Amino acid sequence: MRRILVLIMLIITATSVIASDVRIYKLHYDRGNINIVESTIVEGFAPDRKIQPEKGHLFQLFNTDGAKIDEFRFKVPLVLFTDRSIPGLNLEGGYIILNETDFALTTEHNAEEDVVRIYNENNQLVLKEEISEKQSPTNYSFIWWIAALAVIAIAATAYYLIKHRR
Repeated sequence: MRRILVLIMLIITATSVIASDVRIYKLHYDRGNINIVESTIVEGFAPDRKIQPEKGHLFQLFNTDGAKIDEFRFKVPLVLFTDRSIPGLNLEGGYIILNETDFALTTEHNAEEDVVRIYNENNQLVLKEEISEKQSPTNYSFIWWIAALAVIAIAATAYYLIKHRR
């Protein structure tokens, strides 16, 4: 009986965590230029960005009235660390500095978001783009979570019924 209660508590706890809509920007960096490849709105969690680098690119998001909705600094992931272990020798490796890379940024979705601006470390504008044209279809992954919870609930009920038949 304790197992069933623990399982029910876990299911209730798991369903009480509610994700909000977030926008994921797929970005391409090429020698100082940044382009939005696509953006997708999904249910999920965006970082709170309480800790930001002192230097880095500046991301700004504006609404249809031109008011700033969001702003944060970020570093473009241009350093790739490599390590390898050779049997009988020490660990060796280093790092590679990339000129071109793809990366993603996640922000909370706002229905009025309109324009993205990104400034480089020298506060020069490297991207100004309307995001409505880069919208890709919404991902309905929450349906899979509901289905998974339903399967767990059915399995728990079946286990409980089989266990108590004896």
